[in-house]
Amino acid sequence: MTNREQQENTGHVLWSLRWYLLISWLVVIGLLVSAWGGCWQSGTAKHKNNAKVTQAKDKDETREEKEEKQKDFEIERLSIQPSDDMTKIFYVKPGHWTSAVQTMRANNFDFRGELNFMPTDINRAALPIDRTPFRMLASRPVAMPKGQTKHFDLFYYIPHPSSRNPILQSSLHPRKGGRIIQSSTEFSSLMKPHQFYFVVLAREPESYGFLTHVDSVRPPNETLDSSGGNIYYHVMLPKVERQVPLPECSLAWTNIAYLLWDDFDVSLLTRGQQQALLDWLHWGGQLIVSGPRSVDGLKNSFLDSYLPITSDATSMLDQESLSTLNKYWSLKTPKGKTLALQILPEKPIPGIKMQLAGSGTFTPHTGQHVAERKLGRGRLIVTAFPISQRELNNWGSFDSFLNGCLMRHPPRKYTLSDLGTLQVTWAKNETLREDPRLLSNVRYFSRDAAGPDKKPKSHSPGHDPDPSHQHEPQSGIAGWNDFSTVSNAARLALKKAAGISIPDAGFVMLVLFAYLVILVPVNWALFRTLGRVEWAWVAAPLIAISCAIIVVKLAQLDIGFARSRTEIATLELQSDYERAHLTRYTALYSSLASSYDIEFDDHAALALPFATTKDYQLVSGQTHRTVRFHRGSKAHLTGFRVDSNATGMLHSEYFVDTGGPLRLHQDNRQRWVVTNDTQWTIHDVGVVFRQKNGRLDVAWVGNFAPQIAKRLNFSPAGFQNSLLDEWELSPVMSSSTSSASVSLRHLVEVAQDRNHLRAGEMRLVGWTDEDLPGMSIQPKSSQNVLRTLVIAHLNYGTLTNPEPDVNARPKVQPMFDFETVDNLDGLTEGLDGLTEGLDGPTEGKTTRP
Repeated sequence: MTNREQQENTGHVLWSLRWYLLISWLVVIGLLVSAWGGCWQSGTAKHKNNAKVTQAKDKDETREEKEEKQKDFEIERLSIQPSDDMTKIFYVKPGHWTSAVQTMRANNFDFRGELNFMPTDINRAALPIDRTPFRMLASRPVAMPKGQTKHFDLFYYIPHPSSRNPILQSSLHPRKGGRIIQSSTEFSSLMKPHQFYFVVLAREPESYGFLTHVDSVRPPNETLDSSGGNIYYHVMLPKVERQVPLPECSLAWTNIAYLLWDDFDVSLLTRGQQQALLDWLHWGGQLIVSGPRSVDGLKNSFLDSYLPITSDATSMLDQESLSTLNKYWSLKTPKGKTLALQILPEKPIPGIKMQLAGSGTFTPHTGQHVAERKLGRGRLIVTAFPISQRELNNWGSFDSFLNGCLMRHPPRKYTLSDLGTLQVTWAKNETLREDPRLLSNVRYFSRDAAGPDKKPKSHSPGHDPDPSHQHEPQSGIAGWNDFSTVSNAARLALKKAAGISIPDAGFVMLVLFAYLVILVPVNWALFRTLGRVEWAWVAAPLIAISCAIIVVKLAQLDIGFARSRTEIATLELQSDYERAHLTRYTALYSSLASSYDIEFDDHAALALPFATTKDYQLVSGQTHRTVRFHRGSKAHLTGFRVDSNATGMLHSEYFVDTGGPLRLHQDNRQRWVVTNDTQWTIHDVGVVFRQKNGRLDVAWVGNFAPQIAKRLNFSPAGFQNSLLDEWELSPVMSSSTSSASVSLRHLVEVAQDRNHLRAGEMRLVGWTDEDLPGMSIQPKSSQNVLRTLVIAHLNYGTLTNPEPDVNARPKVQPMFDFETVDNLDGLTEGLDGLTEGLDGPTEGKTTRP
């Protein structure tokens, strides 16, 4: 091999070796890169996992921080009762007590404290109590376990006269008082005197939405006023899951005129609400029960014994079965067309077969498909068919049936004005369109009784639908009233009798005679017997001092030197009902300044300082004192201060258990018999009865002990001041009673007024001097004089015949059609654009709605 060939072979080997080394290095580099990439990915994943853990820890820490920063208390919006989910404006009425609920929760710890609440003006200043030097701060205890939502009921008194909408204020405080933890306010609007609530308790309340726009609830407004002044009833349709939005105090039901019940779960009502409903019902409330499912649901409930019917059978109501109801209640249009109820043959209405129970009666002109029962002054009515049935609501005469039959209103008359606006008035009482006495039947004797009128009134329904009761310009009827006829009579009697009783001459002579007898003959005879006559001179000054102490003590007891309590009250009962409404007017005299604490056994009792004069004004520099009304298991009124040698007056009301009712029945000879099953003896009892023919009869009973029955022997009443001659012989009820004694004469004149009794009405009147239970006063008085007028409504007579409206609702042509409204909207938009062009951009400015 030549040298050249050897060199070429060596070159090829070297070249191959270079390529081999290059490829080997590339493989090594590739492996290193792969290894490094895997390590990088592993590190990245680990970093990501660490980041996730960090984020989770951050979230946990944020959650813990949020829990630590959660508010201690959550306080929801104050809710007026009654109300529903759609309520945006809460309505209150001057002179009435308003119930509200405050819902709260303590988030971080158990809490015990109290809620303070009161109505205020726009400047958050407490509203003063009518014509008194006082204002009231109410309070109630609060106990909230950690994390539990609690509901607390509050009661506000809305003073009158009131021309501005009050603000309902509440504040949460620690248990021992001190700083405000949290406060809340709720604006309210004043109801007009003729406006009331219509509450629906139904399993499906939305099915009664039609009630919000029927003429019986919202009559046509001929003035085109959009303020809602013509509304008769604010309809409440609460959807209840746990808490029923109704007060537990019947005296806070005075603005509720009707309650409609449809297959509602009765167990949702608390015992307090059940009792309040029964009290309200017996004092004039009206309960409408919609069948057929409600009747079964109310069996064995607190309302079962009050139902006017029983039923164990269902039925299907067709056109024929409802013919009687249809014929009487269906109205005719001006063109003669009958607005009849139409039931398709293939779609009858579900109903029940009714059997009367107790004192129930079938409502006339309903074909025995509607039954009702009077309960005291109130009424419970049951329908065999569901009131929310679509066929019934589409009936052209349904509103007339609702107005005249179910609500028992007088018939109405529709008219058209010259301008084409629609007006509706009561056909027989055109001038009383907004008279509250025609829109609610709730009454209390101490609040609403009309004053005695010596001139006979016409008993025509067109003159005065309810001559026995009056209404106040702002509070309407059933409102707290310090200047009602009864309140005025009580104040007059208290002013005459309350305060100091000066010892008469007999007391002075008796004390002087006893002193002289002890000092001279008795003293001398005693030591003469002991043989120590000289000791009589030593005993003389000791006898004088002892007698002086005794005289002071006797005088203190006789004249009420320290304190005296004089009270006039009215106890109003309804026949066959075991609870009575007690109104107490209490005068507290003190020779030295005293602060009184008044405690009531019933937590639902109400109390306020009693106005002493109608034209009361604060003197220059005087400010309102604060009394505190505390509600817990009992009710307390504290801080009621009476200055030295002055008399302070209180007005309180509550319901009291009588131990048994007063019962009226007829014996086998159709003679009236009344039984006293109460726990009290009633003195000087007389019964006043207006016969169906209008004649006024009276019967004397005398002292009426418990568990005694008396037959009533009626005779025509005379024309003397007292309807019964025996009342003129009573030291408490006579018209000639001494002005210095505690007399019930003025109250008797109200109770016996001959011009205020309707046909069939029977009333028992008497009095008692027993200290009725339920109230105690500290400090106690050494002198107490108590007089209570007892007035029992034994019978209200029969219900009047229900009547349909005089005419059907005429059709009214709208003032604008939709095309005109659309054109007006377009014109408005054009004007808005022109205004914006003239004024420049509207950003940051207030624009016209």
